[in-house]
Amino acid sequence: MTLALAGPGSAQEAEVLVPVDLQVRIFLNALTFDRNLEERTRGELVFAVLVQRRFLPSSQLGDEVLGALRELPDDVVAGHRLRIEGLELTGSEELRELLETLNPTVLYVSPLRALSVDEIAEATRALKIRTVTGVPDYVARGLSIGLRLRDDRPEILINREAAIAEGADLTSQLLKLARVLR
Repeated sequence: MTLALAGPGSAQEAEVLVPVDLQVRIFLNALTFDRNLEERTRGELVFAVLVQRRFLPSSQLGDEVLGALRELPDDVVAGHRLRIEGLELTGSEELRELLETLNPTVLYVSPLRALSVDEIAEATRALKIRTVTGVPDYVARGLSIGLRLRDDRPEILINREAAIAEGADLTSQLLKLARVLR
């Protein structure tokens, strides 16, 4: 599915091509390759899904991700209890406060309109929150892990600089499986 997004001043294309249930499984598996996960979770992995309810593609995809997460067993990530949270955002000014209150381990970023990926990356890096997305372009723009289709197969994209800034220490096993952006 290709989603047309209206960004500030220009239109952007955001492609979300990997099926949501597969995205969720890949992202949760990828998190197990973070050597710092145990320190960050302390037994409970909080997976937050960031959506803009007033932007239909964001709302629909966010609901699909939340639904896929809710179908999983509670201890799906290396024995960590999984807590799922929806995070509705109307403007970037409230982002940092919402993230500080919720304190998620990982933040799934759905397609956005009129919100800056840079601001999300700045907040998540400051709070050491891992970011994942189904929008490949968002990885190049500062989120740490994303997915795209390559030859009809999902390909993991990693922005290594972003992952390190978020406090992740990804194993070489994961980095070998992924396309690492520099």
